[in-house]
Amino acid sequence: MTLKYHIFASNKDIAKAYANSPALSRGSRGTGVALLQGGLMDMGYKLSVSIAKNGAPDGIFGKETTGVVQNFQSDHSLKKDGIAGRNTIGTLDRLLVAKFSSPLPSVLKPKPRIAASRDYMIGSSDPSVSRDPGAGVWASKPVQTSYILDFACSHFEFYKFKNQ
Repeated sequence: MTLKYHIFASNKDIAKAYANSPALSRGSRGTGVALLQGGLMDMGYKLSVSIAKNGAPDGIFGKETTGVVQNFQSDHSLKKDGIAGRNTIGTLDRLLVAKFSSPLPSVLKPKPRIAASRDYMIGSSDPSVSRDPGAGVWASKPVQTSYILDFACSHFEFYKFKNQ
């Protein structure tokens, strides 16, 4: 099985850890650790010390990251050793794909209003025209935008760590 979560699949450190060559563990540093920390945060795990400096994962696999990895392993019936190897990264990868790869919502289009009479007359007897909710940015409300925000944030974090 290969990694499917695009952020994990494109990082050589995560790929090496997934192959246990070597796994990420206490003392590891770098982009792979930062992506692991970000993935754990995306799944709801708190890493307050590791993000304290600038609000982004610091990429240092220390005491806090070890504890969070152990909590993740325990929550998902994995060996609780605090090491992010094949099973831990594979499980996290699968969960992140399920969380962020949901299909886009379908757009509901309103049915057009048809006048009672098709005998249109030019002038005041024409059928009324209703407002098109998708006609512009003013007075229109999005149906759902959370998937756009999730996509943009995940790509921003990837870009941020890739270019450090």
